[in-house]
Amino acid sequence: MKKENLRSVWIKVKDIKIHPVAQRLLKQPYVQHLVDHLDLQAIGALHAVEYRIGGTLRIWVVDGQHRWAALMAAGYQEMLIMVLVHDDVKDDAGSCALFLKLNKRSNIGPFETFDKEVKSGVAEAVGALKIVESHGLKMTRTGHDGGICCVMALKKIYKRDQGKTLDQALGVAISAWGRTHSGMEGSLMDGLAYVCWAIRTQVAVAVLPIELDAHNSGRKAGRLARL
Repeated sequence: MKKENLRSVWIKVKDIKIHPVAQRLLKQPYVQHLVDHLDLQAIGALHAVEYRIGGTLRIWVVDGQHRWAALMAAGYQEMLIMVLVHDDVKDDAGSCALFLKLNKRSNIGPFETFDKEVKSGVAEAVGALKIVESHGLKMTRTGHDGGICCVMALKKIYKRDQGKTLDQALGVAISAWGRTHSGMEGSLMDGLAYVCWAIRTQVAVAVLPIELDAHNSGRKAGRLARL
């Protein structure tokens, strides 16, 4: 097993900078929970990297953002805190991979996991995103028209055959219902992808939108989702 190249430094809380890419969305309710139950003995070390971002060379924290925010909110700006710097990480892709490794057992949302997988080069995440964008859609944290948020389903479908049926399923859904949120729901995409994979012919796949349009989309979506 490769030994990590770690060094420890002590930094004032107010001088800490959070990595702009390798982070999750800051959740203020959780910050407040930490403030309300703050135990300075249990803060632990933050994990960070050091390289240039936007021309600035400095230490950037990739794990510990909520603990840092709680200390700031509780008035401990001058307190020194231990930061473990991973000197073998020197770019954003490596920082995102480190973020995923450090947070493997914590509660990271599917969207944030997917986002970091894309930035660290995980094949199924990168491939699924390319296919989604090729259909004029955007990955979104929450569902709305023009976007798709079912990241777990997308990765699962992509891994089936390196994205072929994902591409077909998205094409069928858009042809049948447009780029609507209801047409991009996870279980529906999973069902459509299974149908596309099962029939395996371009002609049959091309007929699917016509067949779907001939039925009530709600009833059809329910049947497909149960396949």
